[in-house]
Amino acid sequence: MLVVDFSVFVDSLFEKNEARNRMAKELLRSIEGLLIFIPRVFLLELVSVAGRLNIIFSKKDEELTADFEVLSEDFIFDEAFKVV
Repeated sequence: MLVVDFSVFVDSLFEKNEARNRMAKELLRSIEGLLIFIPRVFLLELVSVAGRLNIIFSKKDEELTADFEVLSEDFIFDEAFKVV
């Protein structure tokens, strides 16, 4: 299972830190075509960041997350304990 943290996604979109932007883009390119999971809270973080940047984002604008499989935090939590 491959879960992408929100910070990687943000770093790939914004060039605030050139090195982080480059690494995030490289990572996302390297996993292109794979099934990628995101925690449901990822969507809340996306709406929050968009709001601070005056970008209107609604639940119907899901193109940004269309390539991801959204997982509940409970599922991720349970799976993480299996690894530890």
